[in-house]
Amino acid sequence: MEKNVRFGLVYAVGGGGGGGASSSRFPKRQRSSQRDLDESEDSEEVEEEEEEEVPTVQCQARAQETRAADKGGGGKGNKTADHVKRSNNGPVSVTLNDPEVLDCPVCYEPLTIPVYQCGNGHIVCNRCCIELMNKCPSCRLPIGHSRSIAMEKVLESIQVTCENEDYGCKEKMSYSKKYDHGKACHHARCSCPLAACNFVGSFNQIYQHFRGVHKHAAEEFVYDKVLRITLSVHHDLIFLQEEKNGDLFILNNSTEPHGYRISVNCIAPPCKGGIVYSIVAKSGGAAYKFNSCTKSIQNWDENNPPSVASLLVPSDFLVPTGS
Repeated sequence: MEKNVRFGLVYAVGGGGGGGASSSRFPKRQRSSQRDLDESEDSEEVEEEEEEEVPTVQCQARAQETRAADKGGGGKGNKTADHVKRSNNGPVSVTLNDPEVLDCPVCYEPLTIPVYQCGNGHIVCNRCCIELMNKCPSCRLPIGHSRSIAMEKVLESIQVTCENEDYGCKEKMSYSKKYDHGKACHHARCSCPLAACNFVGSFNQIYQHFRGVHKHAAEEFVYDKVLRITLSVHHDLIFLQEEKNGDLFILNNSTEPHGYRISVNCIAPPCKGGIVYSIVAKSGGAAYKFNSCTKSIQNWDENNPPSVASLLVPSDFLVPTGS
């Protein structure tokens, strides 16, 4: 269901104005001990009778294991079997002293598959390869026709945790998927929009923090109901928080040479869709109506507000009525 926010604004003017190929590994077959070959003939007859009841696949496997032990010969065969048995194809821990080797040397973003290389072995990501018009930035040789399969295998093999792990994300992904996951992660790092507060966390943590610590700093509203706000020309920011979900919005009222520009942003991760809202600015008998969609932002900088659709209220629209 589409959520809508409706704001009714009344201006009051105060005095003074203002992919690569993946590799597969086969598990090593465990071999029987040499001591099975040294048992007495009577024991062998008993084993043959028991083997008749064992499924064919198991009999064949046991025969292959016995032949492998025979090739080893005596005690040496036992050592070989034990060595193979202790071998491990599981993951290994490594330390990467320079993580930048896994980033594109041009855009400095994590490398993603496909990765291309020139004749001298220099690599770039697919996007930069296109932007450079298939010219290697290091040696100017043609690039974009040969894949770096080795690097692609490394990228697929390395598993990393999300950069937002401290804010609740438990996902693990291959290094080549790190960039895409970051854009879609619901636990993206957000900051409290109050300038004097240094709290950071996921958007849900920000909502809880703002309601608990800065409760009186926000106007509460309910989706699909009109919220009436009286603004003076000196009001720069108004924080709005939804009563049920805790969604946090910033209504920005900035002064411009020809009037006052009103916009609404939402503190949320990039993957969260915008909320449709309506603004009706009234002064006397005249009114301006504006419909738009909020932009999701993670940080608020009042000195550098984000560029979003906004309502421009002309200066001559306002009639001085006092505070």
